[in-house]
Amino acid sequence: MKNYVDLFPVPIARYHRDDNEDLRIKFLTILDQYAKERAYCETPGLIHFFQNGDLDLRQYEQFHDLHRWILSSVKDYGEKFFGITETEFLDLNVWINANIGGFQHPHNHGNSLFSATYYIQFDSEIHSGLEFHNPRSPSSLFKPYLDVNGSKETEHSKHKHLIPVSQGDLLIWPSELMHGYDQQKVAVPRVSMSMNFLPETVKSHVYGFKISKL
Repeated sequence: MKNYVDLFPVPIARYHRDDNEDLRIKFLTILDQYAKERAYCETPGLIHFFQNGDLDLRQYEQFHDLHRWILSSVKDYGEKFFGITETEFLDLNVWINANIGGFQHPHNHGNSLFSATYYIQFDSEIHSGLEFHNPRSPSSLFKPYLDVNGSKETEHSKHKHLIPVSQGDLLIWPSELMHGYDQQKVAVPRVSMSMNFLPETVKSHVYGFKISKL
C-alpha cells in the first residue's frame, strides 16, 4: 500500500474511431479542395487550415456522425472526470494542422474549458504524439518560481510527458494544460484536427447563463 496520496490528478482521456481510414480519406479530400492562399504556415513544415477556427463539421454531411461522436465524447469526459451534467457542449472553434517537420511551442487554449485533438492521419512509426507539460513546471508557470533541478526525475517532478496516440484517436484535456510537440521531417504529413469546448449552459446557485457561437 502506498503511503502518499495523488491530489487532484489531471485527466487526459483517449477515445477512438474504428472507421478512421474512411474518415482520413474524406478529410484529405476536403484539404485538397481548400484554397492554398488561405492556409497559414506558423513555422516551417507546419500548415494550419481553417486557422480562424471556422471549420464547421455540421456543414459536411460526411462528418455528421463524427461530429455527434465528438460532442458525446466531450460530454462523457466532462461528466466522468468533472461531474458536469445536465448540459451539452459547444465546439467553439475547430481547425486542422498538417505537419511534415515543424513544431508547436508549448501553449494552452484560452476562453475554453476543454480542448481536444482528433488524429486524422497518423503513423506511430514516424509521427510525434502530444507532449503535455507539468502544471508546476517552469513552462507552465506565469509567476516567479524556484527550479531546484533535482538530480532524479519522478512521475511528480518531471517537466513533461509524451502521450502516444494512434490514427483515429481523440484526446481530450483541460484547456489550461500546456502542450506541444516537435515533429521530425517526414514525407507523409501528420494531420490532426483540434477543437475547443465550453458548456452550453453554465449554472451557479442563484444565476446562470447560456453560451452560443457568434
